[in-house]
Amino acid sequence: MSCTAKGLFFLQRQRPKAGPGRTGAFGLLLHVNTDTSTGAREAYAALWKGADAEAFWRANEDRLTPGQPLELELRDLRAGHTGDRPGNIVTHIAAEIVSCRLMPRSTEVPRPGAAPEIATKSAARADAVGAPSY
Repeated sequence: MSCTAKGLFFLQRQRPKAGPGRTGAFGLLLHVNTDTSTGAREAYAALWKGADAEAFWRANEDRLTPGQPLELELRDLRAGHTGDRPGNIVTHIAAEIVSCRLMPRSTEVPRPGAAPEIATKSAARADAVGAPSY
């Protein structure tokens, strides 16, 4: 089973990371939340690889600032964490970006605790509908 999410996300304070990865392919790592209100937030670390990611970065680098709304389609959601010692561990949902679109800053913030639409489908189905393979 592959888990996907699609909806409105907001860039966190952490600056996006962009550049070539271990294989030499361009990668863009975005740290986003599902909600910017005072309610509960779900943190995502979303990675986008390839030429489309590089073109998006080059065209929008200066606009990728904290709070920027993005419409994202994500796949392969899984639990993740960063940090190497107790008290320094941050949990998040790791995912791969299928598509990304800048939204106007005036985009209405969803209700507190609102989450993106999440669905599950088999990996074979995801490949059958043309989802990119990394």
